[in-house]
Amino acid sequence: MISSLSKVGNGMDLYPNNAKDEVDATNIWIHEMINNGVYRAGFSTSQGAFDRACKDVGEGLERADQLLKERKYLNGEDVTESDVFLFPTAIRFDAVYATLFRCGGKRGRLASYEHLKRWLNDFYRIEGVASTFDLEEIKRSYYTQLFPLNPSGLVPTEPTLKDIVDLSKLTDKVKAKIINERIN
Repeated sequence: MISSLSKVGNGMDLYPNNAKDEVDATNIWIHEMINNGVYRAGFSTSQGAFDRACKDVGEGLERADQLLKERKYLNGEDVTESDVFLFPTAIRFDAVYATLFRCGGKRGRLASYEHLKRWLNDFYRIEGVASTFDLEEIKRSYYTQLFPLNPSGLVPTEPTLKDIVDLSKLTDKVKAKIINERIN
C-alpha cells in the first residue's frame, strides 16, 4: 500500500527509482526485526519466543541507529517509504512497546538511541505528520484493550508526547493545526 502512495502531495518521492532495492531491503528488516518484533514480544507465549523477539527488536533499533549516524533518513538524505514504515512503531515505542510489551532491549527506550531520536524528531516535524498522531489516544487504546497484558486497564501518564519528541521545534502553524484538529 505504501508503494502505491509513493508520490505524496508535497512532491516527495517515497520510492525513488535509484533507491528501490535499498528501500525494499530496509523495509524487510524493519518489518521482521522491529515492527513485527514488538508484537512477537508482546504476545509471546514462551520465554524463548519472547527472548528471540526482544533480541530482534534490540538489534533492529541498533541497526537503524547506526544507519542514522551517517545519514538524515534511513535510505539517505530524503524521506523514503522505509521512514514512513518505521515511524508508527518508533513514535509508540517508549509509551507502549518498551513498557506494555516489555521489549525495550538493552537500552530500554528509543529515546536512548541518539540518532533514532534525532530522526524521530526530524520526521515528526515534516508537514502533516504531527497531526496524524495522538499519543494519549494510542496509550488509552493499548492499555485498556489488551486485557491479558494489562488486566487492571491502568494507563500510564508518562511518557508524554513532549518526552518523546521535541515540540519546541514545531512551527506555530503545525502546533495550531494539531490543537485545532484535536479540539474538533
